[in-house]
Amino acid sequence: MSSRDQFESSYAECTGAKIEDVRSWRMGDSYRMPSAATAWRWWQRAKDAA
Repeated sequence: MSSRDQFESSYAECTGAKIEDVRSWRMGDSYRMPSAATAWRWWQRAKDAA
């Protein structure tokens, strides 16, 4: 499972969103939904710091 797949699964679980919806929000290397886009940026920073 890729880091992005892990993020989307975790984001859906934490927010109650459907995984299919989260995936449909993809926009290049970000997301159309501002909250998902922000969470994705922090997810990437945390992975880079590890």
